Amino acid sequence: MYRFTSEADFDFLIGATVTQIVSGKFDLQVAFDSGAKLCIQGPVELSRDGLELAEWSIGSGLTTVAFQELLGARVANTRVVNPRELEIRFH
Repeated sequence: MYRFTSEADFDFLIGATVTQIVSGKFDLQVAFDSGAKLCIQGPVELSRDGLELAEWSIGSGLTTVAFQELLGARVANTRVVNPRELEIRFH
């Protein structure tokens, strides 16, 4: 599938608040109050302090309702970890 380039910059998300999370069969969509929307078609892991709280993947969907905790959360920073991984940290 698609990969992130070393120049990929997601700083436009910093300060944005999550307003909607939609779990579909083939993607997970996250909408922000800034108008930005992420449509993710690969595995997603939600963790806090190194502990995995939930995950989403194509075909399996959400493992728990823990993703609801992101509603109203504000983006603190973003980081492209590697060509296949984007990390988003929330306040």
